[in-house]
Amino acid sequence: MNGQLSIFDVQPEKRRPCDYPFKRYIGQKVILDTTSGIHKGKVEDIEPYYTTVNCHGFYMVGTPSTMTPIDINDYDEEYRAKI
Repeated sequence: MNGQLSIFDVQPEKRRPCDYPFKRYIGQKVILDTTSGIHKGKVEDIEPYYTTVNCHGFYMVGTPSTMTPIDINDYDEEYRAKI
């Protein structure tokens, strides 16, 4: 609904569940942890909530909870300080 606020609008400094703790970009090497196992691939498409990853010719969808970048420098500084 237009103009309706959510709980995330009231506390903008908090990370929303759909926010990724790292920078996403096309061609980025990532690891997906899915029910079918661990898969390595490259980012093909970026949507607000999902990321399409090409894993050796198979297209899979990553989310903030199932996807991590291979390069630790892709993480936000705030997140890197916690690990």
